[in-house]
Amino acid sequence: MNTEIVARGPARRVCPHCFAVYRAGFTSCAVDGEQLEPFVEDLLIGVMLSGRYVVQELIGEGATGRVYRARHALMSRDFAVKVMFGDLSANETTRERFLREAQTVSRLAHGNIVSVVDFGATKAGLLYMVMTYVEGRTLQRLVEDEGPLPEARVRRHAIDLLSALHHAHENGVVHRDVKPENVVAVQYGGRDVVRVLDFGVAFMVAPGTEERERLTRTGCIVGTPLFMPPEQAFGRSVDRSADIYSAGMVLYYLLAGTTAFDARSMTMAQLLMKEKVPPISTRAPGIVVSAELEAMIAHMTAHDVEHRMASAAEALAILEPPIGEIVTRDLERDEAHLAAEVPSRWPFVAGGLAFVVAALVLILALL
Repeated sequence: MNTEIVARGPARRVCPHCFAVYRAGFTSCAVDGEQLEPFVEDLLIGVMLSGRYVVQELIGEGATGRVYRARHALMSRDFAVKVMFGDLSANETTRERFLREAQTVSRLAHGNIVSVVDFGATKAGLLYMVMTYVEGRTLQRLVEDEGPLPEARVRRHAIDLLSALHHAHENGVVHRDVKPENVVAVQYGGRDVVRVLDFGVAFMVAPGTEERERLTRTGCIVGTPLFMPPEQAFGRSVDRSADIYSAGMVLYYLLAGTTAFDARSMTMAQLLMKEKVPPISTRAPGIVVSAELEAMIAHMTAHDVEHRMASAAEALAILEPPIGEIVTRDLERDEAHLAAEVPSRWPFVAGGLAFVVAALVLILALL
């Protein structure tokens, strides 16, 4: 896995002192000044970070860093540790924002979000973020293994995904890189439960305002072309609606078994994203999707932000009844259950009353 990930990106270099990985543009480490060496092997494997996390293996790579499975030295429990790329750590402003945003994301507590439980910097200066380690298949792997998913299953995954985004947005966090690789299906209670991970390129939005605290400046493209909205693909300012668009494209992918476009580069993606998202039947002949769900996805993936679905809550209202209706339905169910039990109790109650009355009559007769 290590070799595969390195081969996909530009030529890598590594600092022999702090073990930071650099993707391009540096000959010396921005953290400690050491001369960088060609990347041959991952020097972090086997290293203990901050006296707590022993790095076991590389399990993935995101836009801002590499993700490892690490064992806590005292708890004997695995965690996922994301270590920031050295080339990003070189910028002090980026370092400060990374730590501030890690602090914000760590406040997210939701069953459909992989939680951030710790963050900080090693003595050597490496920035890291520690997340709950979950075992499961990403939605990308799920589709690769099984092909297009049934609509009923996609609806369940959609509820999990949108619930996670709704919680994040309500707490002022926009993900910015929602894609099948960043959503994992974990077996729980006999079914796949979807959990969103990698808020590494997230930025903060103060609830109720348009004020943004960005990890990257306007004009710097961050995210995955095939799942990002047009405004993000062109490096423009984005908000919560960017996550809505990306989530819609993820649902499209689950239903069709393929992406809405065939773009493999940012330039091509920008050209294709000027076109409307095609109907699922166009990309996947033979796949039948309900008009309601197809319309919802079309609304989520509208090119114009003003015409796009405004919130995750709006999509959730389509997929499942409002909370008030759920409570009412549960109460009605419980009342019906009790009502069904009452007739079975009355024969015993009536028999008991008859016995008591008979006993009183006998006692009065004896007196």
